[in-house]
Amino acid sequence: MQRRTVGYLTLTVAMGFLIATNPVVGEAAGKITGAQIKDGTVTTLDVKDRSLLAKDFKAGQLPAGPRGPAGATGAAGPAGPAGATGATGADGAPGSTGPAGADGAPGATGPAGATGPAGATGPAGATGAAGPAGATGPAGPAGPTGPFGVIDNQVGVVPVAPAAATYTFLGDTAPLTIAASSRFSASISATLGTVSGTVAIPRLALCTQPAAGGALTDFSGDYHQNVVVTTTRSLVALSGLSDARAAGSYVIGMCIRDNPTAFSNNDWSTGWVEAVPAANVFGRSARSSR
Repeated sequence: MQRRTVGYLTLTVAMGFLIATNPVVGEAAGKITGAQIKDGTVTTLDVKDRSLLAKDFKAGQLPAGPRGPAGATGAAGPAGPAGATGATGADGAPGSTGPAGADGAPGATGPAGATGPAGATGPAGATGAAGPAGATGPAGPAGPTGPFGVIDNQVGVVPVAPAAATYTFLGDTAPLTIAASSRFSASISATLGTVSGTVAIPRLALCTQPAAGGALTDFSGDYHQNVVVTTTRSLVALSGLSDARAAGSYVIGMCIRDNPTAFSNNDWSTGWVEAVPAANVFGRSARSSR
């Protein structure tokens, strides 16, 4: 095919040159008609290159050339009449939730609803810290005065204090009857001395004894006072508040124990004893020294 094309081209060029340069040949060419040319006598060498058109060939003789570039988009035609409404398509998938819009202005307050039933009581919360102490309240009314006893032995002297390992009353006593849980308050003094140069160191205390008899009990937990007794008389004073006692009748007085020898150079004793009801006991008064 390439050889034929080259031949056609050569023939066309030669004939064109001949016609252009030779007036005789050119004139003769203008006088030759298709009727004078026999079929099959004109070959590719007799045809001028690029002188034939596509219409000079039968359909299918020329191979199709490569597709040319797309032409520019033409102007839009007028809109056609609207077609009939088609069937509704299936719902598409929900889109993602958009951002929340800004809060609107608050509406007017509606009327209060009816009060609902009370809920169950919740568990008690933890105990809070203790608050500061409040101011002291006014003093309450005084309680009834307990029975009062008086010890007075001024008309005589303290009897001989015997040597003893357990408590023995020294001098006079006072009888009192108390209610349950009451206490005794007492203050008793005595003047003591020996008849010779012997020094005694007894244990002195305030004691109670059931009126019906029995052992002596000091006021509170063996609180007592140790004293030195010589030939020079000395005044010994004891005061205190007893522990609570059971209801009943008692005798109360100064008592002595652990004196190694008896002494009798004694003088008078005096004092008082009072029953204190449990309701009147706000604190402990001074005990006998130990």
